[in-house]
Amino acid sequence: MLKIVTMKKSKLLGIIATALFCSSLINAQNVFNASNASLNHLDNTTIVNEIAGNWFLSLGLNIIDDGGAGYHKTDPLNTNSSHFSNPFMLGAEYNTGTNFSINTSFSFNKYLIGKNVDGGIIQKGSEAGYVAFDATAKYALKKILNSKVFDPYVFAGAGYTKIGKHTSLFGTELKRIPAIGRMTLNYGFGANFWLSNTWGVYLNFMAKYGVKQKNYEAEITNQLQFSFGGIYHIPSNNFNWRV
Repeated sequence: MLKIVTMKKSKLLGIIATALFCSSLINAQNVFNASNASLNHLDNTTIVNEIAGNWFLSLGLNIIDDGGAGYHKTDPLNTNSSHFSNPFMLGAEYNTGTNFSINTSFSFNKYLIGKNVDGGIIQKGSEAGYVAFDATAKYALKKILNSKVFDPYVFAGAGYTKIGKHTSLFGTELKRIPAIGRMTLNYGFGANFWLSNTWGVYLNFMAKYGVKQKNYEAEITNQLQFSFGGIYHIPSNNFNWRV
């Protein structure tokens, strides 16, 4: 009888030990799964942080076409009205972590002697300075095209342009144009070509529609701006605003 009782106790202890072991395995698996989920969440967060908040700086040159003559087969680049003197351009762009980004730029140029501006020819000694600030929202097509090097985009926005005073010849009539600032509505397209993860070059084409003012309806016209230069990508881990 004692032997039977001892065997029953041994079986009971064995069952209890087995149950405890299985329970430990289940708990360990749950902890492992929870750890994996936490690690995956951290990895995803890290990836998002690497993509979001990226800054880009650009330095380039620009050409202004303010002739208002449109396209001509004999002069497709409108060389008679294209201005390329002191033509520097600075830009900064913030990527939101999606296909959208915000871009701002300062551009400088100078209207040269003998060039056509809105139907008039600029006279000697009256070259006009050109300064513009533009802000646009850009939509990148890189992800849609699944491209790592070719990075095209479209954009739209607004800006402020000021053209210095100058004297132009309209037929046989000399006309003095005052320095005029005007708001512009902008849109266009362009592309970045990445040479590495941080360096690239860009080409950009922007149409700028001048917003008319009551006193200068004839003087405020539309412009075309073509720009090109280099672009530098600042990774988020090197440029972090978080405290």
